Formats: sequence, C-alpha cells, structure tokens
Amino acid sequence: MKKILLVCMEWEGGMKHYFESVYKAVSQEKDIKMKIFILKDPIRNKKEEIGEIPADSSKIKISWKNSNNIGRLLEKIFTGRVDKCLLNFIEEFDPDLIHIIWDNYFINNIKQISKKYKVLYTVHDVFPHERAYRNFGEYIFRKFQRIREKKKINQAKFLFTNSLHQKKYLEMKYKNKKVFYANMPSTLTEIIKNGGKIPEEIKNERGYILFFGRIQKYKGIEYLVEAYERSSFLPNNFKLVIAGDGQIYWKTEFSPNVIFINRFIEDEEIRELFTRAKIVVFPYISATQAGPPAIAHYFQVPLIVSNVDGLKEFVENEVTGLIFEPKNATDLKHKMELLVSDPILYENIKANQKKYYEEFYSLEALGKSLCNIYNRII
Repeated sequence: MKKILLVCMEWEGGMKHYFESVYKAVSQEKDIKMKIFILKDPIRNKKEEIGEIPADSSKIKISWKNSNNIGRLLEKIFTGRVDKCLLNFIEEFDPDLIHIIWDNYFINNIKQISKKYKVLYTVHDVFPHERAYRNFGEYIFRKFQRIREKKKINQAKFLFTNSLHQKKYLEMKYKNKKVFYANMPSTLTEIIKNGGKIPEEIKNERGYILFFGRIQKYKGIEYLVEAYERSSFLPNNFKLVIAGDGQIYWKTEFSPNVIFINRFIEDEEIRELFTRAKIVVFPYISATQAGPPAIAHYFQVPLIVSNVDGLKEFVENEVTGLIFEPKNATDLKHKMELLVSDPILYENIKANQKKYYEEFYSLEALGKSLCNIYNRII
C-alpha cells in the first residue's frame, strides 16, 4: 500500500477544481492510502466548500491562514508558520510521496522536505504570462512570486506538468531532473455539471459568442472584441458575452451587443453560461496550460482557440474545434463567421467533442497516468 500526500496551498477558483479532479482520479486506485493537506483562507474562501472530497478528518488537514490583509501578506512573504504546520503533518503521515498540486506562495522549504521525502512538484506556468499591473507594488510582488517559483523548481527533484510544451522545455532546461506529464484534469465538478443557476446578465439570452475566464492580459480578449466588431455579420446575429472577474486592461467602449459580466462566476452558473452559448472563443496570446476548454468539450459547445503552445494541444483543428493565428483579429473574424454559418462543420465538431472529452479527460485515464508516475518515482 503506497502512501501519497496531496498538497494544495491556496483553495480558490480553478485550482480548487483542478485539485478535486486529481483527488477523484487517484482515489479510485485501491493500492493507495492518501491524505490531503489544504490551505484555506477564512475570509476569501468562506463560501468555498470542499465538495468533491469526503469530509473525513483522518484524511484532510486544513490549515487556516490569517484572517486579515496584513496577516495574509506577511504569511506569503514569511512562510515559517505554514511550513512548520505542513512539515508536522508530513512527519505524522510519513508518506512515500508528496505531490504538491498547487503552491502559489506558501511553501519555502522544499529542499528540506526533499532530504527525507520524495516530492513531485507541479509546474503550472513555467513561463510568466503577460500582465497588466494595477500598481508598482503588484509588479514587485509578482516578481517576488516568480523568483520563489524558480527556487522551488530548482529544489524539487521530480517535476510534473499537464502541458507537452512545458514538458519539453523543462526537460531541456533541467537535465538533472525527471519530468513527468499527464493529461490535463477536466476541472469539472458535480456542481458545475449540474448547474442550477442562471446568471442574471444572460437570463434572456441564448446563442451568443462566449469568452469565459479571469480577465488577464495574456488571454487576448481585446482581439476577440476587435474581431467581433470588425464583422458586419456577427453583431447583427449574435451577442458577445465576456464573463469573468479581473481588470479591464485595454481601452475600449463596448457596443450594445457586448455583455460584459465582470465578476466572479459561481460554479452553479457555469453550466447555463456554456449551454446557452453558440460558440466559445479562447483568444490567448500565450498559454502554458488551460482548463476552460474542457468545459466547452463537456457541454459540446464548439470552440475556437489561438495557435499558441499550451492551448492548441487541447483542440484538433476542424475536428474538435477551430484554431486561428494569435493576435490576428481578421483570422479570428473569419473563423467565427465560418463556425456559426456552417451547420455540418458545427455538428461534426459537437459530436467529436463528446468522444474527445471521454477519452482525454476521463478520471480513469488520469488516475492510471498519475499512479504510473507515482510508481516510477517510489
């Protein structure tokens, strides 16, 4: 019986869903004894339930962060309290392998842990994304985060990624490390699949073009808006819905046909948001890996993605979606017009999405891949 510890240092948004998918996949394997360490914020995460993981205190350790802004900032910079809490939990469980699924800031002693335990460190974004900073303080803090991330990658002996592009880069950059790859977890929870809540902003809308995700510069949303507004056909027939929390980093005034839902989208709202859409567009200008395409595939909403590494690997052109050249609003306009106007292509993509999701995102396949990786390390 192998003892595996899964670690998630910050319980929020898409990474929460990612962690839950990994847990469900691994927990299906009978020869694994598993425990979980989760870091939650009592203020930011007070409504975030651990729904996909059994509420078994013998398996889960929840460490509570400080409940005020200054305390949270200090704990991100000075990680001693959290490090000690995690280390005590590790020593008590004595695992064969520690798989760090997500560590935004808080672990600062991987080198120490690795002296006694085998650590598999998940690399989500080896390349820094394009960002629009609110102020100089945020810029400095992100630089600090990148420095710490590189330090942790250097300290870990075993690296894990869900991007083939990242895997190749990591193998070339860190020739002394073992780098492992598995398919991207679907990030769909039962709450997302079942839905039950219609976003107020689209309660009377159907058949629109959708962008879904946190508003960040590397996602290239301005090119989607430009492509949509350049078309004489699309605005007269389809509304454009941009749904996600974040800072508007480009200067624009939206036309009346653009619905901008600039807030956190609750899990219960995601099903209706996607199933009411005609198509979904992910116009990223860079990517390392991406979770939202899985949602489009699951609900069989044909999608268009940009031709960037870390994103295009989730779509087979003209089979499970369409691919356009990044930053090229003209190409994106043509692809959107093609997809909404060609019923044969549209229906073929929908049928292929169902097969693709079952094969690529199945928990069974992910569980086998992860357990194969664990066995190779242990």
